[in-house]
Amino acid sequence: MIITGNWYNNKMKHFLFKKQTVFLYGLFIILIASPSYQQDEDTQKKINTVIDKGVQFILKKGLKGRDLELEVLTLLQAGVEPKKNQELAQALNKLNTSNLTSVYNTALTAMALELADRYHYQYRIAECAQALVDAQCANGQWTYGCRYDKNNKNSAPKVLTGKPELIEVITGLSSPSSKPTISVEAKQKEPDKPLKHLEVKRNIEPKKRIPAGDNSNTQFALLGLRAAARSGVTIPKETWQEASDWLVKNQVGDGGWSYGSEQQEARSSYGSMTAAGLCGLAIAKFYLKQDIKNDPAIQKGLNWLAARLVFDANPEMADAFTRDTGESGEGWRHFYQYYYIYGVERVGAVLDLKNIGNHDWYAEGAQYLMTVQNPKNGSWNSTEDDKMIPDIPDTCFALLFLSRATPILKAAQSADNEKKKGD
Repeated sequence: MIITGNWYNNKMKHFLFKKQTVFLYGLFIILIASPSYQQDEDTQKKINTVIDKGVQFILKKGLKGRDLELEVLTLLQAGVEPKKNQELAQALNKLNTSNLTSVYNTALTAMALELADRYHYQYRIAECAQALVDAQCANGQWTYGCRYDKNNKNSAPKVLTGKPELIEVITGLSSPSSKPTISVEAKQKEPDKPLKHLEVKRNIEPKKRIPAGDNSNTQFALLGLRAAARSGVTIPKETWQEASDWLVKNQVGDGGWSYGSEQQEARSSYGSMTAAGLCGLAIAKFYLKQDIKNDPAIQKGLNWLAARLVFDANPEMADAFTRDTGESGEGWRHFYQYYYIYGVERVGAVLDLKNIGNHDWYAEGAQYLMTVQNPKNGSWNSTEDDKMIPDIPDTCFALLFLSRATPILKAAQSADNEKKKGD
């Protein structure tokens, strides 16, 4: 899924570091609701109706073009079954065979296939992981492009003996989902054959890696690598470590995150990038087996977000534009607003938070989204001009928030710990 347009050249050439802006956004799986997060029955029915209208909008538009990965992920998350929808089945097949040339698309492909069937698509998910590992920049970030040559056996994922080490709880994972249209039993049923143990390695020499990237691509690369790790693919520790080191180093003094790197001028924090920094850092540190609940950088980022949490704008976006460009930020409050809203869901979910500061983030966000959905067609859009930010990605982000798409990060207990627990 790629969002581009002529609006960039006219309105953003002094912002986001004079490169074409590409937005891809990622998703995960619906699991059963945690009782402490459940809405009252009447509210839940309203949310479900809103979700259904949004799904119908996407289906009527058709699965095509550069938003394909995002659309597939959203529909799978909402419970649309490939066996009952031929267009979705065909789209999944395309994801299983298409070239892996973009970090965003590659990450979303891994996430979609992990959601659809991590057992059936395991090797393809590992190929996505290999492409992402080799696309990491020298400073630990990711940028737009990636490369994977499926014909090069030397750089292909390796099949190892034995069972994979699953760092994260998978089966029976409880995530605060608002609409459990896909049951844990159906989605997480153990197959006849267990996951193979696959491994990817770093094939690109440090001196040949791109120097730096951006924090949006970085977040999605880490989401894609998480999907691979959940599918039995071992990711190099160095990959997690370099990403973690970068996100800690790049955190702005106020606790938030910006879009770019130290080589770029724009260094002001704003909502969507702070959510991206928090989510990415939590994933990287989790897979380094570090304590993400009490991590000082994560706590500082949460404090930034809690102090500015709103849903009718992308916090600090307009001010960041003004500070970083010297131009007026008027009209920028709503840019990437739904990307930010989905970012809030990811932060709340991966850290298993009912509240961010004093905010019941899900209740507030759901109420806002129910209020602003287009009553005519079921879509959402943060701008009046669909050419600026198309309604498909905004609608997908809204649906991902409402369906609480992101599973929490919960560490799997080791066999030794399980044995002690049973003694």
